[in-house]
Amino acid sequence: MQAALALLALACVAADVGAEPAADVDVDVDVDVDVVAVGADPRLHFVGAAERTQEPGAMLRFSSAGVRLRARGTLRLVWAEQPVVVDGDVPPDPGGRFDAIIEAVDDGVMRRIVAVEAGVPLLVPSLSTVTVIKATEALFGARRLLAIEVGPIDGQAPLVDVAPAPPPTLLVLGDSWATGFGVRGDLPDQDTGVAPGPTCPFTIETQDVREAWPSIVGEGLGVDVAVVGWSGRGLLRDYEGDEATTTVPQLWARSAVIPDSVAGVVVALGHNDGVTGVPDEDRFRAAWLATVASLRERLGDGVTVVVLLPDFQDEAPAIDRSAIFRRLFAVDGVTLIPEPTMNIGLGQGCVWHPGTRAHADFARRLLPLLAGPLRAGASPH
Repeated sequence: MQAALALLALACVAADVGAEPAADVDVDVDVDVDVVAVGADPRLHFVGAAERTQEPGAMLRFSSAGVRLRARGTLRLVWAEQPVVVDGDVPPDPGGRFDAIIEAVDDGVMRRIVAVEAGVPLLVPSLSTVTVIKATEALFGARRLLAIEVGPIDGQAPLVDVAPAPPPTLLVLGDSWATGFGVRGDLPDQDTGVAPGPTCPFTIETQDVREAWPSIVGEGLGVDVAVVGWSGRGLLRDYEGDEATTTVPQLWARSAVIPDSVAGVVVALGHNDGVTGVPDEDRFRAAWLATVASLRERLGDGVTVVVLLPDFQDEAPAIDRSAIFRRLFAVDGVTLIPEPTMNIGLGQGCVWHPGTRAHADFARRLLPLLAGPLRAGASPH
């Protein structure tokens, strides 16, 4: 516990990448507790959209951001004291929702998903790979994870082993579909047995990035997935046509989401840009060229970039937005793939968004379209 308090004293709730690094501090560690310092202990790996900054710990801002370790014992997560507000918004549930995926090493079938609750330890009675992941998007705020304390369990001493290194990461820049907005709205309510979608409100409980198509596609490709997204936002403007809103590419460019090994990039934007009509073509094109340049600068010139061309199912005959976006997205070296139709009728989530079954069907049809260009795209960074 002394180690945890010392780490808390080092915590900084700001997310500036350029902040000065904290000085090393010697602490006394209880021999019954193994303190795994996030970002400093090689036994733990960052996964998904976790951000490594010059401040202690890991910034878990975007959905899919997390850490992974292999341990046995009573696990307590040590967080910075205050959640981090993202992009100036005051979120309704600061910090977001986190889950722990616990997979027993000696039993590949045993897999538990446990909600991370304040002050409640994770009980891991046998050596397991434990992944703590953010299930909700950045609009709910962010948290900085400083350490994981591993204590005794059932009379056994704590055990921490080196976690398996994550596979290459597929970076997805997307909107509400990519982040799993309202995806759980098609699941039956535990009390009534009736699914609340599509009229249920969007809440922290109804979003889950693991149920959204990027996570399902990533599992099919055998890659890790980092989703940088924000519901209602696009490449140039938001769903209301406001170009003053911070865009998804701007959020990524200001972040520290740079995977060690990149399987490729999928850009799934355009729906919000086009919902009120065709955006200014010159400004959209300029924003897209700047995005491609930023991706290549930060991830390497050889990074594979795939665009899912938005499918405007309710297109009026007088204007073909899909054809216009195909022209605006066309860049040498970028693969354009027409987006499969999202069959929302299979199961509606909250606020008329696709539910779990619609996402699973979408991912099934998208997987073979992405497999070709992405299989050859993995590269170290």
